[in-house]
Amino acid sequence: MRGQGRLFKRGDIFWMAYYLNGREYRESTKCTDEKKAEKVLSDRLDERGAARKGARTFVTPKAKRITVRQLCEALRRKYELNEKATPQNLSHLNRAEKDFGHYRALELTADEIDDYIDRRKQDGDAKATVNRVTGMLLQAYRHGVVQKHFSEFNIPSITHLDEKGNERKGFLKPEQFEKLLKHIPNDGLRDFVEWGYKTGQRKNETAAMTWAMFDSKDGVLRIPGDQCKNRIDRTSPLTAALRAIIERRQAKREIKTKDGSVRMTEFIFHRGDGRRIGDFKKSWKTACTKAEVTATLYHDLRRSFVKNGRDAGIPAALLMRAGGWESEAMLKRYSIDLNEEVRAAMEQADKYVATAQANAAQESNLLAMRK
Repeated sequence: MRGQGRLFKRGDIFWMAYYLNGREYRESTKCTDEKKAEKVLSDRLDERGAARKGARTFVTPKAKRITVRQLCEALRRKYELNEKATPQNLSHLNRAEKDFGHYRALELTADEIDDYIDRRKQDGDAKATVNRVTGMLLQAYRHGVVQKHFSEFNIPSITHLDEKGNERKGFLKPEQFEKLLKHIPNDGLRDFVEWGYKTGQRKNETAAMTWAMFDSKDGVLRIPGDQCKNRIDRTSPLTAALRAIIERRQAKREIKTKDGSVRMTEFIFHRGDGRRIGDFKKSWKTACTKAEVTATLYHDLRRSFVKNGRDAGIPAALLMRAGGWESEAMLKRYSIDLNEEVRAAMEQADKYVATAQANAAQESNLLAMRK
């Protein structure tokens, strides 16, 4: 009967056919035994009945074949349409697609995701870094629900690591940075690193800077919002130190090709070949080792910018504008105190208390003498 569905054979395998909302669906039961095939069909009809009552979303045979890669591609399109395809979002989304894309969406389990998280942690990846990838995976699944491929019940449980206490507080004192800078390859990367220390600019934003953004007349860089994490256009005036970097980069703008011709590079920062600067973890690690600077990341330059600016007495509002922070709360995440500064503050408090106690004792003695 049409309402009960039916079985038919293709080779040795039983297939089932059933109707939902006037449309016929066919899929394999993956069974050669008729009794088992009937049970598969019965379960499928139960799912159909629950869907008709609104208790759950019916998962079609097509939806069962959807891969995580397809979910990621759909989410990428959504970000592009909503103008949220920032370099950071795309980086995390690309990693999620790379690591999970081969799975069928409805077959990826919570245990497999937990195993992935364990491997990333064993590799030394920060909890926040892992969370950004698994969080993007969750967003891809939720967009799949919006597209009505399946329901919330079909999303695997995704562990979110507790990031409390996981915040990095690294930074470089000016003397440490100067020592480090000497060991950075002077092939364009040294200028890139110095720019990061003196502007607090995000690495991806610096790497994407082109000569079209440089206004030589006004002496500023005009960075469009699509190159910024917060999607807000930003104008960065150049100090004397930054102008010196720009002048060095202008001198390296001409690129000689293998055939002997000359072309002008598009990117302000490159390592001699005209292409934007990519990964340089090996060069960074080597320089840190030679400079005897431990547990340091490139992002520590951004923290260093805030620390230096705060020590120089620059108001928070100006630091926010210079570094591209949307709120003072975000800026405070980068405010770092040296241990010796904290110690000095505590010693100052102790001195205050001791002085107050001494004054109180002196007054008490004077009162006793008067009596």
